[in-house]
Amino acid sequence: MAWKNVKQRSLADNLAVEHKAITELDDAHELIDWDRLERLLADIHNNKAR
Repeated sequence: MAWKNVKQRSLADNLAVEHKAITELDDAHELIDWDRLERLLADIHNNKAR
């Protein structure tokens, strides 16, 4: 017979947990000028036919 370990957290439970690393990434995200970075890298990612 199958049984559920009630002490084990589900994937949804783990995703819903507030973690310091997540807020640190949010802080870093706000510091980066993503539009400028995208313009600088645009030529690298464009696949130009020759």
